[in-house]
Amino acid sequence: MIERFRRGLKKMLKLLLSSLFGLVLLCLATAPLLSFTPPIDSLKNHLAQTKNSKEKLELLVELSNAYYAVNPAIALEYAYQALQVESDLNPGKQPLTAYHLLGNLYYETGLIDSASHYFHHLLTNVELIQNSFYRMVAYSNMGAVYLYVKEFDEAERYFLLAKEALIAYQNEKEALLPEPQILVLFNNLGIIQKEKEDYNQAIIYLEEGIKMSQLYPDMEFDQAKLYNNLGGIYIQTGNLSRARFLLEESLRIRKELGHRKGIAYTLYSLGQYYFESKNYNAALQHYHASLQIADSLELYDFLGLIADAFVEIYRETQQSDSVIYYLELSKKYAQESSLQSAALELKKQRMLQEFSEREAIADEKQRQLTLRYVFSIILLFLIAIAFLILNNRLRKKYRRIDSEKNELNTETESLRNEKQDLEVQMDQMNRKLTVKTVQNLQLNKKILEEAGRFFQSANTSNPQSTDEFGKAIQNLGTIKEKQFWKEFEVHFLQVYSDFFEQLYRINPRLTENDKRLCSFIRMGLTTKEIAEITGKSVDSIHKSRVRLRSRLGLTNRDVRLGEFIQGLSMPNS
Repeated sequence: MIERFRRGLKKMLKLLLSSLFGLVLLCLATAPLLSFTPPIDSLKNHLAQTKNSKEKLELLVELSNAYYAVNPAIALEYAYQALQVESDLNPGKQPLTAYHLLGNLYYETGLIDSASHYFHHLLTNVELIQNSFYRMVAYSNMGAVYLYVKEFDEAERYFLLAKEALIAYQNEKEALLPEPQILVLFNNLGIIQKEKEDYNQAIIYLEEGIKMSQLYPDMEFDQAKLYNNLGGIYIQTGNLSRARFLLEESLRIRKELGHRKGIAYTLYSLGQYYFESKNYNAALQHYHASLQIADSLELYDFLGLIADAFVEIYRETQQSDSVIYYLELSKKYAQESSLQSAALELKKQRMLQEFSEREAIADEKQRQLTLRYVFSIILLFLIAIAFLILNNRLRKKYRRIDSEKNELNTETESLRNEKQDLEVQMDQMNRKLTVKTVQNLQLNKKILEEAGRFFQSANTSNPQSTDEFGKAIQNLGTIKEKQFWKEFEVHFLQVYSDFFEQLYRINPRLTENDKRLCSFIRMGLTTKEIAEITGKSVDSIHKSRVRLRSRLGLTNRDVRLGEFIQGLSMPNS
């Protein structure tokens, strides 16, 4: 009886010591660290003020990421706003940034079908563009989806494609160092090979990832993953010394980062290491520490694994009471896990419903936007047709105007030529009339002179008869001159039909000499030529012109007599 009491007391002391050690590790693991909370209010204020679409897109992405941990529904709303802004910012192009954001959001909330939908959109479109970095992101996303649903062959195929795209991107940039995303790819490829139980290939991928991680001191989070996963594989393959080093490095980094979930996993892996090393007390201590953190985080699936690990140790040490206790605890965690899974599934369904409603709203907005685009295109098409019709009509009108203009120019040129011809004809007629006038006057004068000499020689003995004959000749000359001027007027009116009528309207009292002087001026004769025709002196003609100006009412000295008379009547056509 006393011996059983001693054994029970000994077990309780061991359990108490293990719990105390785990509590110490927990305190060390959860030491307060500075954390950064996205300034949501600042981002929202900035978003409300900015007018730049590119900057607005960046802010919406940041807000969506910031709201994910607080309110996934609001995060999704900002993601859909980002989708709209990116579609408006790059019309005719696919919104790749928004597709990536929405896919990640659905993936993190466990809605894999929706995540796959957007990742597939991203993948389909990036394969059409020459951008290696975007291809790497798209391939990685699809690999993560297939890894989640445990389709390891497809997951491996996409991660290898992502690796090739990342190397191509590195070559395009001519960078000396590989891109830091290569660490994530090697880690995922290692996990896939571990699940396929190809440990050698898994070790190759993970060791390569650790080697490259030395180039990126700021990628400690991914480096810790590589250490932890590779350490777990080395435990399974029996390389315990290498496993311990890697797991302790992972634990150190995760403590520095304050990553509690990662600390719990690494403590569990170290517990497995100590179990394989037959150091059961150390294994229990690490399991207890892992249990404390996992319990605070309500990681019931993981707690079930830890409880099973306790059962395994106590079976090895033949402590049946502890085995029963942890088997019951494992059942409890399994129940809690089932409840948690059911609650999570219900939460997913509610989120999916809410997301579906928001998607429907976004789809409706997109449909309306598409209709506006289609309407705009149709409107532009109709405007273009109207423009073409109007342009065609204007062309015809301009051609008609040009044709009429050419005809008018032709007609104008023809009229100009006719005018020139008329002017030439008028000048010729004036010259003919002038010559005929002079010839007639000279002929008349010659006839009178000859008749005078004849009668003078024939009647020299009778002076009285001579005077009578002189008067008769003078009368004959006057009659002849009147007849001449009458003939001149007839010829003149054939050229300038309304000339004398216009003179009459100006001054009805003009004398015959005034009219004759006007006629000569209209014909373009000079003062000297007029003097020769009329048999008067140039000075007499000048005086006649002065009197004529007065009778025509030309008081303004700036108005020339010749120009005034030239403008009275145009020649007959």
